[in-house]
Amino acid sequence: KKCDIIVFMKKVIFILILLFFVGCTHLEKNTFTPVPEILNRGFAFEPGDILILKKKMNFHSEFGHSALVLEGGRVAEYPAYGYGYVEVGLNEWLEYCSSREIAILRAPLSDKQKIEFMQLIEEYSTSKYGVFNRKFGTEEFYCSSFVWRIYYDLGFDLDKDFKFLVLPYDFFKSEYLKKVKMQETN
Repeated sequence: KKCDIIVFMKKVIFILILLFFVGCTHLEKNTFTPVPEILNRGFAFEPGDILILKKKMNFHSEFGHSALVLEGGRVAEYPAYGYGYVEVGLNEWLEYCSSREIAILRAPLSDKQKIEFMQLIEEYSTSKYGVFNRKFGTEEFYCSSFVWRIYYDLGFDLDKDFKFLVLPYDFFKSEYLKKVKMQETN
């Protein structure tokens, strides 16, 4: 069908664009921590924390993944086609990702920004999943575009290079975020 060919061509173009823009990402050696280590040590998460899953060598995980920690020990994300917005318990999310490694990034949010953060989560939770959205669009999101848009609306542009796509590893380059180390726990 003509429609199937168009969808296939969009996917091919998207993959080529991703490969062109991703390039090599060089991170510190100890950037990621195994999820079981975080679970065993009782890490102190805060609302607004950005969770970055380490890349894996398969198509679905080749670019990593990002999600946001909410109030009440919850996680918000746009995980994949067919799901849209998903909100689950933090421990459930970590258990699901227990075979992965994770990095936690944190921005200095004021009390006012923390309130606005939750309002933005609610506002954008009705969008659908999509990777062909405009960078500044809000009709559809993928994992890292959702994180980027929430923080952009809070006054933090976490990806200032104006690429077509925002990928999870782009957040490591942001001047607004710091990696939270394991020893910074309660």
